[in-house]
Amino acid sequence: MILLSKKNLFNRFSDWAVCFNAGAFIGAALLVVVWVTTKPFFKFSEVWQMFISRGMTIIIFLMVFLI
Repeated sequence: MILLSKKNLFNRFSDWAVCFNAGAFIGAALLVVVWVTTKPFFKFSEVWQMFISRGMTIIIFLMVFLI
């Protein structure tokens, strides 16, 4: 018999993530602002684009499973 009071790690993480919707949006908006303002310092290089692309791919991949 499964006890309802005990949650596995994923359920606890999901419950925690739901509580921070506004914080996540603000964090994402700040990340975009930082990205836009620092991009000229890297002279729009391909390395910078690859770094951002990989980071976004990882975040999107994890968010799809969270949803």
